[in-house]
Amino acid sequence: MIRKLNQKDIPYVLAIIEETKRIFRESGIDQWQNGYPNEESLYSDLKEECGYVFVEENKAIGYAAFIEGEEPSYQNIEGQWLSEGPYLTIHRISVDPKERRKGLGKILMTYAEEKAQKDGMKSLRVDTHADNLGMRKLIDVCGFEYCGIVYVHGNEKRNAYEKALHLQ
Repeated sequence: MIRKLNQKDIPYVLAIIEETKRIFRESGIDQWQNGYPNEESLYSDLKEECGYVFVEENKAIGYAAFIEGEEPSYQNIEGQWLSEGPYLTIHRISVDPKERRKGLGKILMTYAEEKAQKDGMKSLRVDTHADNLGMRKLIDVCGFEYCGIVYVHGNEKRNAYEKALHLQ
């Protein structure tokens, strides 16, 4: 089941994120190694009502932020976005490492797409580190197209992707 993040979920989500950071570090992926995302990020998602959890047996085992509106770090792209107009950005997607390879990432991405369509968004956008092959595979499987390079958190280079939506 996917639902909005609540305060009780934050310790579970934080543990998932910290474990993901450790796996990235051990895999030589320089993503999420500067303290972000952190507890403050999650409380901001809670306040903005953009955090979503995949819950199983009353425990969050997956997380993502689905943010509608302009993403400041997406304003300048070395390349070109597919579309103009409103879009939903997917950030901080992470699944408990013990629950990976069960399709939860794809379920979260599909949920984001359905939410974006319902809310009248023209597309979905997401970014990831070039070395994050797991996320890049998920992005590809979910039908996103590579659009170029963006810089997040000031100067961190990320591959940027977009998926145009067909509104009903």
